[in-house]
Amino acid sequence: MPGAGAGILKKALFSYRGITDAIGTNVTLMCAALATRPNYDGGQVVILDGNCIGQSRDVDGVTTGGVVTVGTAFDHAIASGVSFIILSIRSSAGDVIDQLLKLQRSTQSGIKTMTAAYATEFDDTDANPWMFMGSWIDLTNMQALDVVNIRLSAVGMDGGAYIVEDILTYTGVQPVGAKAVRIGAIPNVYGVRIEASQTAGFPPFLSLDMEFMVAKR
Repeated sequence: MPGAGAGILKKALFSYRGITDAIGTNVTLMCAALATRPNYDGGQVVILDGNCIGQSRDVDGVTTGGVVTVGTAFDHAIASGVSFIILSIRSSAGDVIDQLLKLQRSTQSGIKTMTAAYATEFDDTDANPWMFMGSWIDLTNMQALDVVNIRLSAVGMDGGAYIVEDILTYTGVQPVGAKAVRIGAIPNVYGVRIEASQTAGFPPFLSLDMEFMVAKR
């Protein structure tokens, strides 16, 4: 979704947040909504999820046609559905982001053995505003009778309780091209939690690789 930055990201001159709506290349991001926004040529684009998560590049060309062209290639082509931000500064943008939020693989990542009841696989908070940058959950091991549930909860206010925001259910062998689950970025202060359960197809319980990324000061 486009919009002005908030919180600590304002300090980085956060100009635009968007989601790609078509497949680009390793030097282009496709986002039709940019056609209604100012020209961000000369800024810096930062990838928030996908296989180029955390990478930043200088914007090198007019963006009002719905295409962001960068001067230096990303490691991979930018897919559709990838979240990104554009900063209105160029040369020091990477340094500013690094000082504010440090992208890191959560120590809670790893192989998780499912249980019949929901078990907490990730639970984090911080004294300062931070970003849950996303998760990648590998469902390749699922077989015909397996049912796996993934529950996302967050705390939205100081002193508040966790509130369930989404429950995803996956049944049986997952289709080719959709063997993994990806949960996108969530700005937060008070807490983000991901739980999982396996309610059919055991014994044995599945072992699933779950990777979590966070960005904190």
